[in-house]
Amino acid sequence: MSPLKFPLTLAIAILANLLAIAYCACASEKSSPLDGHWRLVQTEREAEERLRAIDEVIRHMRPFQQGKARSRLVERTSPPPVLSISTADSVVSITYGTDHINLDLGGPPVEVSGKGGRAFVTAMMEGSLLVITARNGGGVRKTNYQVVNDRLRVEATLSDARLPKTLTYVSIYKTTE
Repeated sequence: MSPLKFPLTLAIAILANLLAIAYCACASEKSSPLDGHWRLVQTEREAEERLRAIDEVIRHMRPFQQGKARSRLVERTSPPPVLSISTADSVVSITYGTDHINLDLGGPPVEVSGKGGRAFVTAMMEGSLLVITARNGGGVRKTNYQVVNDRLRVEATLSDARLPKTLTYVSIYKTTE
């Protein structure tokens, strides 16, 4: 090999390696189907199903407890009209209304507080399913986010020591982009 061909061959090999590394980096940064801005597309039937699920959970409570429990559950289970999700590296960011949270996937719980009190929130991915779990003194809310046929399906399960049964409801979102 001539002295001139060796540096040229080396330069081409280095360039090929750099291009391969750049391609792999771009492929690994491919956004998740969950990423984006989502708008609630709840039908009247879906809203009624959520209310029926609430009524089913509280129906075994004492009558004087039912009204207060129902109004609290209606308020706490009302899906936000718009939400945004962003996944980057091992962090998920969720924004709904004026609330925003960043969570390390598989990381330690993050303490949050709001109208419902204080909770510790974690996030993890189970395949294409994003699972957000919030725990407070007496209860757990597990929310699963998954894209199905270009729609974001959000299934929430709420259990609480004060509730006789677990409450599960589903909300559907469509991308705004």
